[in-house]
Amino acid sequence: MTVSFNPTASVYEQLSEARPASDNTDMGQADFLKLMTTQLRNQDPFEPIENGEFLGQIAQFGTVTGIQELQQSFGDLSSALQANRALQASVLVGKQVLVNGNQAALTADTGLSGAVELPNAVEDLHVRVLGVNGETLADIDLGARAGGIFEFEWDGELADGSRALPGTYTLSASAGVGGEEQALATLAAANVNSVTLGSGAGDVRLDLGALGEVSLSDVRRIS
Repeated sequence: MTVSFNPTASVYEQLSEARPASDNTDMGQADFLKLMTTQLRNQDPFEPIENGEFLGQIAQFGTVTGIQELQQSFGDLSSALQANRALQASVLVGKQVLVNGNQAALTADTGLSGAVELPNAVEDLHVRVLGVNGETLADIDLGARAGGIFEFEWDGELADGSRALPGTYTLSASAGVGGEEQALATLAAANVNSVTLGSGAGDVRLDLGALGEVSLSDVRRIS
């Protein structure tokens, strides 16, 4: 960066003007000290720089430099935290997780599994597996349950004894609460195939195969 001396401007102003708009380099201390020394050498002896003005220029440069260094530190910290979170999440590969959602996958080798989250005790808890047209393919009776998360499985067997085709099916849960039927939230179980970093800061994405990608924050249980 080439800097020329301007006796009518402060050192910080000269540094700012000398730095091109597209130049991403920091204003170095050497540049600052060079201009400050030149300004002192060429000042009007009858109107010398006031002590307050001199100290103010130093403080101004120090403040801006400190902010730039702080921003860089925060950026480095954010990158480190994101990388660390991805490393921690990588241990989930191959494990089964429960995630928020009403879609669950039935494969050719394994049955469909999920869970129901109960805010309080319920009676006559039922989980239904629905087909593409909304028809009930299976009705799983879980009876009376206390509050908490309760898992269930469906082997894919239909009422006529045949087996449903592999694919993604919709879950629907309901139970009797206070004498009335209440819809309940469901969780889907799936195996984690891989872990990737999302576009947002700290966003870690899990590949759940047929269920697609979900955020790590959507995971409710790991097994």
